[in-house]
Amino acid sequence: MSSPSTIPSIESQYCELEQHLLNYIERAGDSVEDQRFNQLALEVFHFQYQHNQPYQQWCQHLGIKDPNSISAWQDIPAVPTSAFKDSGLKLNCFPPNSLNTVFKTSGTTSDLQRRGEHGFYSVELYQQSILTAWKQLELPGKLPCLFLTQTAQDSPESSLSHMMGIISSAYPTASAEPFFISADRHLDSLRFIQTCQALDQSVLILGTALTFLNLIENNKANSPSLHLPSGSHLFETGGYKGSGRSLEKSTFYEDLSRNFAVSEDSIINEYSMTELSSQFYTFGLDRPHIGPHWTRVQIIDPLTRKLVLPGQTGHLQILDLANLGSVACIRTEDLAVATESPTSFHLVGRDPSALPRGCSRSADEMLNS
Repeated sequence: MSSPSTIPSIESQYCELEQHLLNYIERAGDSVEDQRFNQLALEVFHFQYQHNQPYQQWCQHLGIKDPNSISAWQDIPAVPTSAFKDSGLKLNCFPPNSLNTVFKTSGTTSDLQRRGEHGFYSVELYQQSILTAWKQLELPGKLPCLFLTQTAQDSPESSLSHMMGIISSAYPTASAEPFFISADRHLDSLRFIQTCQALDQSVLILGTALTFLNLIENNKANSPSLHLPSGSHLFETGGYKGSGRSLEKSTFYEDLSRNFAVSEDSIINEYSMTELSSQFYTFGLDRPHIGPHWTRVQIIDPLTRKLVLPGQTGHLQILDLANLGSVACIRTEDLAVATESPTSFHLVGRDPSALPRGCSRSADEMLNS
């Protein structure tokens, strides 16, 4: 039996497993390897079962008294996203004073629940996940970028702003000042329009769906001024449901295409959330969201809690190995249709019974304040 002095510390366990995961993530050219993924998923589960007390209690509540009883990634227990909003829970493997970064969901004072929190002992996996997925899923990162968001410095609790900061550091920008929402949350639409008018090359513009929608609505009289050079792309995220608006995605994309002079297939939608470290992407309409090889997707029947068959609808559940320091398996409040692929899904939308939240709703409220 090992003496206490020979038992690896939580920090050393984390760092060793983090390195294994970084090596796996960086192998972006490899095909999906079920055996290696399963091995890493179980290692992550054991680490979280051991060090994340609320998660261990949740597993035990589900009847999992021994983590060794789980032998497949498909059986790793998921935590609902609502648990991240419980003030009595700290869904992290490290104590709060050890966390390097804490992201918060974009709740507002009108929400009935508090803002969810996702703490990180280290953001290295998070950052590598963003950059590697960007390359693996062939997103147009070589285009100069403009950001309809705040900077990470102006919004340190926003995972979206942090992500945009990572992208702006890794890829070229189309302006010396590429961010167009200020520290006081004001969208500088005039400077944005002037920047677009001065463009002489293709560009990638990234922002929330509701920021794009507000920009279009406030610029109806001068819509040609938003026209972008040929080959440009738009990147939208966050959705617009729960904001009091009703707009079909096809109508929204038609508006984006007309106002920015880009094809609908040049519009990228990102599916992500504060509670995860990895993202899923799709181009245009009626195509599945695809995630990187260190994620897995399951679509769960909300009544039976069993997997649905491809083509059927259920709650979206995601296993994200980059979520090492918190909980890897998350049950979302979104509905999706299952596909044949373990890393993709057709997004239906938010479960109507769920409370509205998200970075796009926050953007809508701030831009209309």
